[in-house]
Amino acid sequence: MVQQTIFIFLTIFAITYSSSSDVIILSTGERLELQILNQNDATLQVHHTILGAFTIDSSDITSIEIEKQASTLQKTAPNNPAPESEGASSIWDQSINVGFSLQDGQKDTKSISALYNANKTVNGHISTIDMSYRRAQSDGDRTLNRFAGALGNEWFKANSRWNTFSMLQFDWAEFQPWDQRVIGNMGVEYDLINSQKADKKFTLAIRIGSGFRKEFQSFDEEFIPEGLLGASLEWSISNLQTFSANTTWYPDYTDFDNYRLVTNASWDLQLTSIENLAFSIGLMHEYNSVVEVGVDDSSLFLTAGIKYSF
Repeated sequence: MVQQTIFIFLTIFAITYSSSSDVIILSTGERLELQILNQNDATLQVHHTILGAFTIDSSDITSIEIEKQASTLQKTAPNNPAPESEGASSIWDQSINVGFSLQDGQKDTKSISALYNANKTVNGHISTIDMSYRRAQSDGDRTLNRFAGALGNEWFKANSRWNTFSMLQFDWAEFQPWDQRVIGNMGVEYDLINSQKADKKFTLAIRIGSGFRKEFQSFDEEFIPEGLLGASLEWSISNLQTFSANTTWYPDYTDFDNYRLVTNASWDLQLTSIENLAFSIGLMHEYNSVVEVGVDDSSLFLTAGIKYSF
């Protein structure tokens, strides 16, 4: 399983897409390299490798360079928008995050984590691929061995606070009440707060939906219909720092005492000395209210490592 996981990560790492970036010069003098998704007289919809998708007012832009070819934005003639960058809709923003830890003392503990993310925005639709592998051992005994892969989709409209989403996930774990499981859900998301300006972005959203969970090699292999209620936060603190967090409650529709509570958080600090490289700290926690006797109902994993975006 470990060899298969490493092969998958190396395969995905090798699949990269080459493209040139558009450059926007703001009235404040800041220079942003990104892809222009859409443009009208008043605003530009853009996508940044680190900041994600956001909107810039045309009045805040001094000039635009399309595919390294300079094109000045004419504020006196807003009906002549700059052309969209060719091929922007086929670009995947990808990142690989690798973390290690080692403790040599009263107990000898080691851990490794490898995370992969890819996302693409096309005409108001975001596709996402997430893969992760985590492994840990203490005094030579393996204490964690887990792989997860997920495919996500999100559909949004400009100038609307409502989005729709879907997700399909596969998990494999050695020290859980199940060996494998498949999870799927879909629903709607509403932005309670959505503040965007230049490289600053703050979004607080809530999600509600329904889905299912099917476990294999488990004490409960029945098909479980689940609800979904959660909240998420995305905060671009500056052009060098980003923070994100989300927590979601998944209750069993047939037994509300049987539920999962899943929380994720991450903080990235872009390294100024090396382009596309960031220091990253992450948290993953899952609580299961009903587990097999002798199995922990709570699982917490903290990571610290290097994130490479391409």
